[in-house]
Amino acid sequence: MNVTTDRSPLWLELSLLAQYEPGAAAAPTALPEDPAAIRARLPALNAELQARFDAALAWQAADRCLLCPDDPRYPPLLRQLADPPLLLYVLGNVEVLSDPQLAMVGSRNPTPPGRDNAVQFAKALVESGLTITSGLALGIDAAA
Repeated sequence: MNVTTDRSPLWLELSLLAQYEPGAAAAPTALPEDPAAIRARLPALNAELQARFDAALAWQAADRCLLCPDDPRYPPLLRQLADPPLLLYVLGNVEVLSDPQLAMVGSRNPTPPGRDNAVQFAKALVESGLTITSGLALGIDAAA
Protein backbone atom coordinates (compact mmCIF):
# COMPACT_ATOMS: atom_id res chain seq x y z
CA MET A 1 0.00 0.00 0.00
CA ASN A 2 1.46 3.36 -1.02
CA VAL A 3 1.17 5.68 1.95
CA THR A 4 3.25 8.53 0.57
CA THR A 5 2.56 11.89 2.11
CA ASP A 6 2.99 15.20 0.36
CA ARG A 7 5.94 15.76 2.73
CA SER A 8 8.12 13.04 1.15
CA PRO A 9 9.49 15.40 -1.52
CA LEU A 10 10.49 17.91 1.17
CA TRP A 11 12.36 15.25 3.15
CA LEU A 12 13.99 14.09 -0.07
CA GLU A 13 15.14 17.65 -0.75
CA LEU A 14 16.52 17.87 2.79
CA SER A 15 18.44 14.62 2.28
CA LEU A 16 19.94 16.03 -0.94
CA LEU A 17 20.87 19.25 0.89
CA ALA A 18 22.64 17.19 3.57
CA GLN A 19 24.92 15.81 0.85
CA TYR A 20 26.08 19.35 0.03
CA GLU A 21 26.05 20.92 3.48
CA PRO A 22 27.31 18.54 6.17
CA GLY A 23 25.32 19.20 9.32
CA ALA A 24 22.51 20.94 7.42
CA ALA A 25 20.16 18.19 8.45
CA ALA A 26 21.74 17.18 11.74
CA ALA A 27 19.35 15.01 13.75
CA PRO A 28 16.11 16.38 12.34
CA THR A 29 12.90 14.89 13.59
CA ALA A 30 10.75 17.55 11.96
CA LEU A 31 10.98 19.67 8.86
CA PRO A 32 11.90 23.34 9.19
CA GLU A 33 8.88 25.55 9.76
CA ASP A 34 9.45 27.07 6.33
CA PRO A 35 10.03 24.27 3.80
CA ALA A 36 11.00 26.90 1.22
CA ALA A 37 14.14 27.42 3.31
CA ILE A 38 15.29 23.97 2.20
CA ARG A 39 14.90 24.82 -1.46
CA ALA A 40 16.66 28.17 -1.05
CA ARG A 41 19.77 26.41 0.29
CA LEU A 42 19.68 23.52 -2.17
CA PRO A 43 21.89 24.13 -5.20
CA ALA A 44 19.96 24.32 -8.42
CA LEU A 45 19.20 20.75 -9.32
CA ASN A 46 21.38 19.69 -12.20
CA ALA A 47 20.20 16.94 -14.52
CA GLU A 48 21.78 14.16 -12.40
CA LEU A 49 20.28 15.38 -9.12
CA GLN A 50 16.90 15.97 -10.74
CA ALA A 51 16.99 12.42 -12.12
CA ARG A 52 17.83 11.03 -8.64
CA PHE A 53 15.04 13.09 -7.08
CA ASP A 54 12.50 11.97 -9.70
CA ALA A 55 13.62 8.32 -9.46
CA ALA A 56 13.25 8.30 -5.67
CA LEU A 57 9.71 9.66 -5.89
CA ALA A 58 8.81 7.32 -8.76
CA TRP A 59 10.24 4.33 -6.83
CA GLN A 60 7.23 4.46 -4.52
CA ALA A 61 4.55 1.96 -5.44
CA ALA A 62 2.04 -0.40 -3.88
CA ASP A 63 4.60 -2.07 -1.58
CA ARG A 64 7.25 0.69 -1.45
CA CYS A 65 7.37 4.02 0.31
CA LEU A 66 9.68 6.74 1.57
CA LEU A 67 9.32 6.94 5.34
CA CYS A 68 10.20 10.29 6.91
CA PRO A 69 11.13 10.96 10.56
CA ASP A 70 7.90 12.89 11.17
CA ASP A 71 5.82 9.91 10.03
CA PRO A 72 4.26 8.10 13.01
CA ARG A 73 5.38 4.77 11.52
CA TYR A 74 9.06 5.80 11.60
CA PRO A 75 10.75 3.46 14.10
CA PRO A 76 10.99 5.20 17.50
CA LEU A 77 14.40 3.69 18.26
CA LEU A 78 15.83 5.20 15.06
CA ARG A 79 14.55 8.62 16.13
CA GLN A 80 16.69 8.31 19.25
CA LEU A 81 19.94 8.01 17.29
CA ALA A 82 22.23 11.03 17.27
CA ASP A 83 22.03 11.09 13.46
CA PRO A 84 18.90 9.21 12.34
CA PRO A 85 18.32 8.48 8.66
CA LEU A 86 16.41 11.27 6.92
CA LEU A 87 14.54 8.76 4.80
CA LEU A 88 13.87 5.06 4.94
CA TYR A 89 13.24 3.39 1.62
CA VAL A 90 10.75 0.72 2.70
CA LEU A 91 10.03 -2.30 0.54
CA GLY A 92 7.24 -4.45 1.92
CA ASN A 93 5.00 -4.08 4.93
CA VAL A 94 5.96 -0.85 6.72
CA GLU A 95 4.11 -2.01 9.85
CA VAL A 96 6.77 -4.65 10.63
CA LEU A 97 9.22 -1.85 11.44
CA SER A 98 7.69 -1.79 14.91
CA ASP A 99 8.27 -5.54 15.39
CA PRO A 100 11.34 -7.01 17.14
CA GLN A 101 14.05 -7.14 14.48
CA LEU A 102 17.45 -8.55 13.73
CA ALA A 103 19.72 -7.49 10.89
CA MET A 104 21.65 -10.24 9.15
CA VAL A 105 24.70 -8.97 7.31
CA GLY A 106 27.69 -10.68 5.80
CA SER A 107 29.67 -11.20 2.65
CA ARG A 108 28.38 -9.81 -0.60
CA ASN A 109 29.89 -12.87 -2.28
CA PRO A 110 29.16 -15.77 0.08
CA THR A 111 30.05 -19.36 -0.59
CA PRO A 112 27.11 -21.68 -1.33
CA PRO A 113 27.35 -23.20 2.20
CA GLY A 114 27.47 -19.67 3.67
CA ARG A 115 24.33 -18.69 1.76
CA ASP A 116 22.59 -21.91 2.90
CA ASN A 117 23.53 -21.17 6.53
CA ALA A 118 22.11 -17.66 6.22
CA VAL A 119 18.83 -19.03 4.87
CA GLN A 120 18.57 -21.56 7.70
CA PHE A 121 19.42 -18.99 10.39
CA ALA A 122 16.90 -16.53 8.97
CA LYS A 123 14.20 -19.20 8.84
CA ALA A 124 14.78 -20.18 12.48
CA LEU A 125 14.82 -16.53 13.61
CA VAL A 126 11.59 -15.73 11.76
CA GLU A 127 9.94 -18.81 13.28
CA SER A 128 10.96 -17.49 16.72
CA GLY A 129 9.09 -14.24 16.04
CA LEU A 130 11.82 -11.90 14.79
CA THR A 131 11.61 -9.79 11.66
CA ILE A 132 14.76 -9.94 9.56
CA THR A 133 15.90 -6.49 8.42
CA SER A 134 18.23 -5.92 5.49
CA GLY A 135 20.10 -2.97 4.13
CA LEU A 136 21.64 -3.44 0.72
CA ALA A 137 20.16 -6.91 0.20
CA LEU A 138 23.26 -8.32 -1.47
CA GLY A 139 24.88 -11.67 -0.71
CA ILE A 140 24.10 -12.84 2.82
CA ASP A 141 21.60 -9.98 3.28
CA ALA A 142 19.64 -11.20 0.26
CA ALA A 143 19.76 -14.82 1.40
CA ALA A 144 18.35 -13.83 4.78
